[in-house]
Formats: sequence, C-alpha cells, structure tokens
Amino acid sequence: MKSTFYLVVFIVSLFFSEKSSAQCTTGNPVGNILPTATWQSTSTAGINGRRYWTFAATAGFTYYFSFCAADGGSSNFDTQITILDNLGLPIAGGYNDDFCGSQSYVAWTCVNAGTYRVLVTKFSCAAQNNLGTFVYKSGAPLSCPNNIGGGVVTVTSLPYSSGAGTTCGAGNDLTSSNIIS
Repeated sequence: MKSTFYLVVFIVSLFFSEKSSAQCTTGNPVGNILPTATWQSTSTAGINGRRYWTFAATAGFTYYFSFCAADGGSSNFDTQITILDNLGLPIAGGYNDDFCGSQSYVAWTCVNAGTYRVLVTKFSCAAQNNLGTFVYKSGAPLSCPNNIGGGVVTVTSLPYSSGAGTTCGAGNDLTSSNIIS
C-alpha cells in the first residue's frame, strides 16, 4: 500500500513541478566586445541565438549584460544570458533567465582576470534568428576614500581608539539632515 502511495505522489509531482532551467554552454563565436563604463549595444539581427562574444575581464570589476528595455536592450523572445570561461565552462553567478519579464540581465563580478564568453540564447538554450538588441557595460570596483567628509568636527568624546584603528584627525560631515536613518 505504501509503495502505491509513493508512486502516485511521484507521478503527481512530475505534472505539477515548476519549470527549471540550466546554464547554457553551447554556442558559436560572433566576435569580441570591450565593455566600458557606459552601455553599448550589439544588435543580434541576423545572428542566431546560441552565439557568444569574448571579452577580457579584470578581477574586481562588475560586468553587466542585458536584454532589458530599461538598459537599452530589447527582445521579442524569452532570452538567456550565460557567462562562460574561455573553455566554455559556466561561471558561478553568471547566468540569468527572465530578470525583466522574459528578458535576461546579468551583473557578474569577475574574480579572476582573464578572457570570458557571454553566450546569448533563446530559452532553453535554443538558437533564434534576430534575437534582439543585447547591451553590455562594465563597472570598476567601488573605492572607499580616506576618512569621511572634508573637515574635522570636534566631539568631546572623541577621538576614539581601538587597537590600530582611530578616529583621530578623520573628518565627519554627517548630520541628521544628510543621512538616511
């Protein structure tokens, strides 16, 4: 009796399971791109999906790839974007399907400098002629300037020291009117 119950549960779960998707790995090269700080576009008109561009990535930089209209991209299809190493293996955190409706968007931070591939496909890793307008850019890592603000405000309970850290000589122009609490 128990085995019949488990068989029924298994069959029902097959019919009601959520759709799943996986990173795509197969594609043909289209060329090279050079992501900069501003959005650039590559029309995929006349180019089948399941194509990839190579790009040189710098460790610590974030690379953005999109078919989303808000970024300047577009597609009439359900797109996927996959970041691969130069051997064609998927990179952790480098995949998206359906970020903005059925279009895709990836923000990927490079861990190791090198040459990578950005693969564009129609949903379920399919080829599709005239996939749309694919946009991309890069962003340098954020830096933290020395100290805060441009001047010193004396507070009687300061400077505060803890181990090697101190607030001595650091500027502070934060007030209740210029911070969000």
